[in-house]
Amino acid sequence: MSTVTKKIDKANDLSDKGDWSDALDLLEKITEATPQEKWKITNLRAWIYWKQGEKTAARNLWGFVVDSKAKKAIVTSAHTGLSIYWAERDNKEKAIKHAKLALFLPPGEATTRDTTNLNGCAIAMAKIGELKKAEELFEEAASLNRILVDSDSPEIERKATHQLAKNCYNLATLIHLPQENWKKALAKLHQAIIGYKEVSAKTDEAAAHHRIAEVFENKRYLKKALTSETRSLQLWEEKKIPDRVEMAKKNIARIKAKITE
Repeated sequence: MSTVTKKIDKANDLSDKGDWSDALDLLEKITEATPQEKWKITNLRAWIYWKQGEKTAARNLWGFVVDSKAKKAIVTSAHTGLSIYWAERDNKEKAIKHAKLALFLPPGEATTRDTTNLNGCAIAMAKIGELKKAEELFEEAASLNRILVDSDSPEIERKATHQLAKNCYNLATLIHLPQENWKKALAKLHQAIIGYKEVSAKTDEAAAHHRIAEVFENKRYLKKALTSETRSLQLWEEKKIPDRVEMAKKNIARIKAKITE
């Protein structure tokens, strides 16, 4: 494994843990790389920008990648990102187009990249209202991740565990919550938190606690909602993400106001 590949993998791990600025700083320090390594860096930067809310910047970088001579795995990842991007803009045609281009599963055993693409395309399908297709893709990704969790490689096991947690989170937030199936949503969110804790994905854990608070607030269990949102705030503060901290503080203030009504 080259020095550059090791740095890219480390940046990816930092991104998974929510250390987005550190990941970008590490990528910026890579001055010499092969063409394929450069495209891998570009794609990873796009995903980090997406997580930070810089969605136009992410779309632009993914556009460069899909028009490049990057390897299939990198291109399919970029198509996954573009599928989610267009789904969020209610462009069903483009969302489906990119999802189809992203869903490439080679013969034999799937990789964590394949399951990540499945999960991402499922998100896109859910956002355009294709809930049945989304649920099928989430379940397919989860099934593959359960196999990968038993890998002899600690790194593959960790990534599959993280993806399984994301499967639970996405099923809860994109399938169960919109249908007000509170019981199923809570069950999946609690499963997600267990997985996130196992791989120290604190930003993801914070999001899950926020969603649990959302369920409790809807059910008027306000003290429970306050507890969950407070935990979310603590994690956002720990990761030093200002916009999420501000959001959590506003949510806490709103819940406290309801308690005193």
